[in-house]
Amino acid sequence: GSLGAWLGGMSGFDALSVAIGMNARGAMEIILAMIGMRLGIISTQVFAVLVLVAIVTSLMTAPLLKWRIARERR
Repeated sequence: GSLGAWLGGMSGFDALSVAIGMNARGAMEIILAMIGMRLGIISTQVFAVLVLVAIVTSLMTAPLLKWRIARERR
């Protein structure tokens, strides 16, 4: 996210905004974790951690984007 945006010519702060926006992809992480658990690739403990991380990162997106926009307006 951030590296790709930066390499694409965006400023560091704009690249950070792209990275924050891409952070909220929790549904895909949960689906992949479910597949991994059903195939026996990951344990239920690892699945629980992955779901928790997906939820936390999804919940962080809005406050981080608000912070980023407020900082740019200064």
